[in-house]
Amino acid sequence: MLNKENNFWFIGDTHGNHKLIMYEIKQKDIKNVDMFHVGDFGVGFTSDSNEQDQLNYFNGFLKKRGINLHVFRGNHDNPDYFKGKHIFSNLKLHEDYTVLEIEGKKILGVGGGISIDREPRKLNHKKITWWEDEIFILDEDKINEISGVDILITHTAPSFLPPINADGNFPWIVKQFVPDDPNLLHDLINERENLSELLLLLEDKNNIKHHFYGHFHSNYMTLIDGCVHICLEIGQFYELK
Repeated sequence: MLNKENNFWFIGDTHGNHKLIMYEIKQKDIKNVDMFHVGDFGVGFTSDSNEQDQLNYFNGFLKKRGINLHVFRGNHDNPDYFKGKHIFSNLKLHEDYTVLEIEGKKILGVGGGISIDREPRKLNHKKITWWEDEIFILDEDKINEISGVDILITHTAPSFLPPINADGNFPWIVKQFVPDDPNLLHDLINERENLSELLLLLEDKNNIKHHFYGHFHSNYMTLIDGCVHICLEIGQFYELK
């Protein structure tokens, strides 16, 4: 195996399109690195046997290129796959509040998020496509045990980062689901406030310089108090040198 490169790569939502990830890796000729997926990897929407076959094949591809891909859950992921039971040699589906120590850096990942289309997905009786425990969980006990983190990965974002939804200013893509889900806007606002609390609680024992998130299918970069917050577009690859 070639010597490992010091650069990290971060990947936005891919919604089960593993072929896209493999294509981009080949196009960019990425080898011998650690990569991080911010959630909505898209695992768990088919049968367990099919998921296992896909993940094994994908893991084989990563192994050949010397890549470790670390994945944290989004709202379009079955949380059962992120409970420590699906760790392959090079593809690793991590539990929330996992801290990785790689190349002298500490990386914390906390997944989960609310699906704006949760009500119609609940009504899909042919197969399970929505999971009640998809949400972000603010676990203060675990947060208090974490220190020295340099890089934070979340799926959704604090309320002070874009897109800003102050005073209920949500886009049409969200509001279209409100008639059948009257608690949706309240829950979304509350979730982002909990993410804000997460970052506030982490300030005491950590020195986070980079924060990556996805979920919103947009690309934003925001510098606040020495930390660069980067929202990755769907399928976007970002190299941190």
